[in-house]
Amino acid sequence: MKPETFRIKFAQHQRKQGDLWKDLVFELQNYLDGWIEGLNVTDFKGLKALMIADQLKRRVPNEVKDHFVDEWGELIDPLVLAGKLDQYESVRGHRKINPVRMAERKPLDRARPNSPRKEHAAKNAEKTEHQFGKIPAPKGNWRNEKFERRTQPACYICHSTSHLRPNCPQLNKSKELVNRVGLSEQTQDLFAPYLSKALVNNDEMDILLDTGASIDIVSRNHILPEHFTGEVVYVKQPLDAEFRCLPLAKVELQSPEFGCVVTKAAVIDAQLDSGWYLLSNKTYELILEAKRKPTLSAVVTRSQTRKIEPLKSEEKGKKAVSPKEPAAVVKGDTTPLSLPPAVREDGNLIGIDKGTLQRAQKGCSTLQVCFLRAERGNSDFCVKEGTLFRETKDHYGNISLQVVIPQMYREKILALCHEGTSSHLGVRKTKDRLLKHYFWPNCIKEIEGYVRSCDPCQRMGKGNEKVKAPLKLVPIITEVFSKMNIDAVGPLPTSSKGNNYLLTAICMSSRYPDAIPVADISSVSVTDALLEIFSKMGFPRQIQSDLGSSFTSLLTTEFFDRFGIKVTHSSVHHPQSNPVERFHRTIKRMLRVLCLESGQDWEKNLPATLLALRTITHDSTGFSPAELVHGKNLRTPEVLLYEHWVRPQEEDSTVTEFIFDLINRMRHCQELAVTTMTETRDKRKTWYDKNAVKREFRVGDLVLVLATSKPNKMAVQWTGPGVIEKVRTGKFIVNGEENQERETEELTILYPVSDPNIYDFERIKADSALEGRLSPTEIESLKQLLGRHKKIFSNDPGKTHLVEHDFELISDKPIRSKPYRTSQRQNEILKGEIKRMLDLNIIEIGQSDYASPMILVESTGRDPRPCIDYRLLNANVRTQYFPLPNIEERVERVAAAKYITVIDLAKGYWQIPLSERARRYSAFVTSFGTYIPLRMPFGLVNAPYFFSKLMAQVLENCDTFAVPYLDDIAIYSENWEDHLKHVDEVLKRIGNAQLTIKPSKCKFAQNHTKYLGHIVGGGVRSPAEAKIKAVMDFPTPKTKTQIRAFLGLAGYYAHYVKNFSLIAAPLTQSLKGKIKKEGVNWTQDCNRAFTELKNRLTEIPVLHAPDYNREFIVQTDALDLGIGVVLSQRNDKREEHPVLFLSKKFTDAQRKYGTTEKECAAIIYAITKLRNYLDGQQFTIETDHNPLVWLNSNAGANQRLMRWSLALQPFRYKVVHKAGKKHLNADALSRSDIV
Repeated sequence: MKPETFRIKFAQHQRKQGDLWKDLVFELQNYLDGWIEGLNVTDFKGLKALMIADQLKRRVPNEVKDHFVDEWGELIDPLVLAGKLDQYESVRGHRKINPVRMAERKPLDRARPNSPRKEHAAKNAEKTEHQFGKIPAPKGNWRNEKFERRTQPACYICHSTSHLRPNCPQLNKSKELVNRVGLSEQTQDLFAPYLSKALVNNDEMDILLDTGASIDIVSRNHILPEHFTGEVVYVKQPLDAEFRCLPLAKVELQSPEFGCVVTKAAVIDAQLDSGWYLLSNKTYELILEAKRKPTLSAVVTRSQTRKIEPLKSEEKGKKAVSPKEPAAVVKGDTTPLSLPPAVREDGNLIGIDKGTLQRAQKGCSTLQVCFLRAERGNSDFCVKEGTLFRETKDHYGNISLQVVIPQMYREKILALCHEGTSSHLGVRKTKDRLLKHYFWPNCIKEIEGYVRSCDPCQRMGKGNEKVKAPLKLVPIITEVFSKMNIDAVGPLPTSSKGNNYLLTAICMSSRYPDAIPVADISSVSVTDALLEIFSKMGFPRQIQSDLGSSFTSLLTTEFFDRFGIKVTHSSVHHPQSNPVERFHRTIKRMLRVLCLESGQDWEKNLPATLLALRTITHDSTGFSPAELVHGKNLRTPEVLLYEHWVRPQEEDSTVTEFIFDLINRMRHCQELAVTTMTETRDKRKTWYDKNAVKREFRVGDLVLVLATSKPNKMAVQWTGPGVIEKVRTGKFIVNGEENQERETEELTILYPVSDPNIYDFERIKADSALEGRLSPTEIESLKQLLGRHKKIFSNDPGKTHLVEHDFELISDKPIRSKPYRTSQRQNEILKGEIKRMLDLNIIEIGQSDYASPMILVESTGRDPRPCIDYRLLNANVRTQYFPLPNIEERVERVAAAKYITVIDLAKGYWQIPLSERARRYSAFVTSFGTYIPLRMPFGLVNAPYFFSKLMAQVLENCDTFAVPYLDDIAIYSENWEDHLKHVDEVLKRIGNAQLTIKPSKCKFAQNHTKYLGHIVGGGVRSPAEAKIKAVMDFPTPKTKTQIRAFLGLAGYYAHYVKNFSLIAAPLTQSLKGKIKKEGVNWTQDCNRAFTELKNRLTEIPVLHAPDYNREFIVQTDALDLGIGVVLSQRNDKREEHPVLFLSKKFTDAQRKYGTTEKECAAIIYAITKLRNYLDGQQFTIETDHNPLVWLNSNAGANQRLMRWSLALQPFRYKVVHKAGKKHLNADALSRSDIV
């Protein structure tokens, strides 16, 4: 682009909706760089000239600008530009006066001398009065009169002097008529699809949608003066090279279709009014949003409350901070509810009738025991009129009934009794409120957890909640004046010398105080006062102060550095660490008393106060400060009186004796003072720690930090939460919101967070049974590791930023289905699930031309779960294939490890966002509304492939120690140190992908654990007990469908059962026939096969994980019905252990083979199926025949034998012949339990 284009964009570029302000800064920088670099401006002088030239160009009339249009963008030197402009005007013969500037300079109240308005004004000048008095007539000079004697212009149409021709009303009327009839019927027909009716500032107008417009256009006829915002916008028509500056005004659009939308529009002159309102794309999007804006229920959940809270606080704080008004605001077309919070909370509960409550009670699995106890009649539960109650006694001894609440309504009851008008009371009072009318099993524990995890309660804290941490012992300073604490007191009343402050200092060894009056606490005054103090005490080695600006300024810092003084600062809002603060209270009280007693100002009483403090015995040392500094106490008035009465004799001693005596006395006093300070310090700690609570925080703990600065008393007391990232000796580095780090030294400003979404290591330790298998050191190291990744543990799904799921359809025809009809009970369950997904921001209310129905899947022993029927949509989706991992290969790799950690993501599919197109396609419908998924829903045909692709991307290059299968991740290692590193790497990658893990489904550092339906670990694997129980509980099949279901369930563990296909042959034989769902002839053979398969799996067979460093043994056996294969290996004790079993039923053609040919077929089948294990390995084939010798000699007999012979050539093997009696396999070894 040309430099002029960059300049225009730099001057007119606006922030787009949804963009960050940082994006706007980046774009403006690019435009400015393009403008400057295009004009070759490289230094500040050139930039200055460019800015002046740009301002000069803004003041040049358009007709002059057109004369230099070819070189206008290249004129960047203001002097050159000014020379060209002066030359142009000199050629023209005159300088044109800018009428706008003249209008600005001309007084508003002054009329022309020859004007009848001026004569009228002169006659009535005496009569014209203002609210503050008469207005004097304006006075002019002869130059103004000479200038104003010109003939006044008049309108060429009506000859009026009040206006000119362009503003003539007669001209406007004719133009208006012409403009309104200027459009042909053909043009009106073309505009018809884009025209609609609406009220524009209460004026009915035609709304014309212009898809190429970026801002609305409205005529001045529909704008009042108060509508103007004071802002302007530059507008350019498509074929016009010039930008026009138009004012902006507020416009209110009203229509029954979308309610009310408030936006801003550019205002054009009235003579350009074409009769319609030009609607831009931006406002059109607001109208569409207003149309689909849902009518939400009046319930506000806890998560919604947390989202709304900042908006409420902003709205309440508008008087303090008035942010810039947005460009467009959408108003609802209904009056907002003015209900109290509690009414909004139980809005849905009031809509639940008695019958619905009774059905919910009967359908709740947690209340079945209560119903049984009520039927027996010997408990406090009873059923009255179909409703389950609990009987209890109130304070008066009367029997009251508590409604037993089912699971689906408990959270709403908790919110009703704690939030809103319940005012977030504590645990005890919330219990009292709830138990007056309601009850459910374990409700006490749930109330405690709910209140303790309430975010507003934790942030605000309790008024009387001041938990003391144990007192820290500070080192005792033995050298006088080596460490001093300083501070400032004030402002005090102005003294007679004009001082308002006291700079105080105290020696930490002798407790010797000093105070210097100063006029202010600027850096200059502080340094001057410190010099006066140091002139008496000497320069200390260390000084402690607070973080006042006078103590941290550059001057004071340089002052301390020059004299080699080390400076330490007290913690923010923790003055207890500075003893001079206690000295302030004492000296101010003494000054008040002395001022009251003497009637003088405080500065004159300061010397007496300091004398008293220096000569009185200090509690910590047992001596007066003067004794520890001077070797003896100072003479005070009471000493003078005593000496006057007693007249003690002075001791005669030499100077040397006095010096030695003084040194010994001071050393003795110092030793006694140190002893006394140590005893006093320990005694104070003992008393202080009686009510102290010791808190320990570790890396990864979630804490709230005390708000050290609050704007008002209603502000939150605690900020955060933040995660402790580093723990030093008494110091904590807390990483809070927006990754802002804060260092604190005090345990009292940290508060542990209770959050049901955050994992509890104690629960993980109990669920994973770590104490029985890991040492305390290993448990502590695992706790620290998980603490560093605490943010990724949550029951709520995260949202990854790595990918966005998108898919395309084969056909453009919209797919839309009607919602399935559901019962009232199913509707309540679906509404609860929909509400939960809305709270988690998984879906949103909306409209789409695609809609798939939602159904409720219910099965025995499981909670009902909603599913979306995407069958019609999936049939039109273009498949995006990505290979899914092989379950058998995953299980074998994990089973060989010593340490195994299994991680399950929280609703893995819901952690992947959908693209705009995918949201439109995957919309679903219920009987009570249409919803748009924002995250990848379950049921889409491409969802498993896409999720596998995401996990492969997240765990790239981690395949040697971590294997994912969809959202199940297994981390396996051979030793503890490697396992910690592997777990840390996987959790780090999951955190970087912004995914979350559900802690209740994780197992850490296991020897044996459940993974993909198998129990794996320690080099062995076996079927999961839950799956075995499902096989055992399977009823006797009566149809082919049921037989297929049983074979599919048991066939998942076919590798654990020797000759599975041969045992199941009667069942597979019964499936023959064209009709798939017809009944079967259940014979004795079928029953024996059905029972035998159950018995084989009941024995819990155990298979060993393959070790590719050991030799494989392939055992084959061919029976009349089919083939049996065993893959095994020998351990160090030469014992055989099965790796897996294979079997296959012969086809009708294969049954006609001879015995030797069947044995060959068994070997070929075994090697083909076990290629992944045997490829590149030396292995042994054990068989009770010698078929390979026969095969080699008869390979050319037919094509089949030739293919078999060629199939064996790539492998390295040896054949071991065993007689039938000795041909034992490892089947017996697979019948043992895991220890």
